[in-house]
Amino acid sequence: MCVCVCVFLSRFHEALDLCKLSGSSADWAELGKACLVHMEVELAIQVYRMSGNVGMVLSLQSIQVQLIHIDIQYVSLLLDKRHCFSLF
Repeated sequence: MCVCVCVFLSRFHEALDLCKLSGSSADWAELGKACLVHMEVELAIQVYRMSGNVGMVLSLQSIQVQLIHIDIQYVSLLLDKRHCFSLF
């Protein structure tokens, strides 16, 4: 099975294994982009790290921290805990 088929089927971990074996730079880029489209940020960080794209790794790590803060704010809204906003 090729990387593009695994990505199409959303089998990102299998695609990662195939990229490790014989992935071209285009395969790595396609997998990284697909992970981001499906909000698999942690896996995208791993993919870009393995492909050597340091800029994307740093950017995604920054976004990942921001997403955690947004998640905390939404949970606070759901629990009606407005005082949690002052923490961030």
